[in-house]
Amino acid sequence: MEENKIPNNAFLLVNSINDEGNLKNSFTVTSEGLMYIGNSDTGIILNGITESISSSNYNANNGWHIDSNEAVFNNIIARGSIKSSVLEYSNI
Repeated sequence: MEENKIPNNAFLLVNSINDEGNLKNSFTVTSEGLMYIGNSDTGIILNGITESISSSNYNANNGWHIDSNEAVFNNIIARGSIKSSVLEYSNI
């Protein structure tokens, strides 16, 4: 059975059981303004303090992150137009 990781500061926790009978964190709200949707290792984090949304595996090399200043993704597919007042190309 997979270990169920519960943040120490969780004050609202909703669990579910998957097809294999393992307990999963489905929804967790912490006293520090974080909301985890899905498992804390593979889910989405809504951060009320920094007003951001990110994947739980976000770091400099993996995952994705959105806040009021930037959006970080590995690849982007746009079906509509992309509008910008400043466009940088090939900037390393």
